[in-house]
Amino acid sequence: MLKVLKTLGILYLILGGCLLFAQLLAFSARLVLFPMGFIFLLGGAVCLLYRAYRIRRAQRLKVGGVCITARVIRFCRDRMFRMNGRYPHYLLCEAQDPFGAGMRTFRSESIWIKLPDHFAVNSPVTVYIDPQHPRRYYVDLQAALPYPVS
Repeated sequence: MLKVLKTLGILYLILGGCLLFAQLLAFSARLVLFPMGFIFLLGGAVCLLYRAYRIRRAQRLKVGGVCITARVIRFCRDRMFRMNGRYPHYLLCEAQDPFGAGMRTFRSESIWIKLPDHFAVNSPVTVYIDPQHPRRYYVDLQAALPYPVS
């Protein structure tokens, strides 16, 4: 999912920059091209900033979060997003909550590989939880995959 945000962000930044530049050349179209260029430029910046925020939050949780081991309970397709007829996958895992009583379910980020090919039900997965805000967590799929996936 972060790869899609990066691609969209770069495309929108380029499109917005081109529209802003074109409004300098065509004075009569300034009222149309400037708002369109600004909106695309802003959309691209938002996509790239959100991607950077997600990456930074995951790195911060890896360094300062509480590390627990969860077990995979189910694989799912993320039906909210589709590209070229394919859906990204995510997994649900379950572990004992270190900050409360009982079991807790964690959802991984969406990823464009078939997770059942790399994980089995009841296989262990590392989860990092923020000690100050236990609702914030990161399911580390990268550590269990044989190759890096963004």
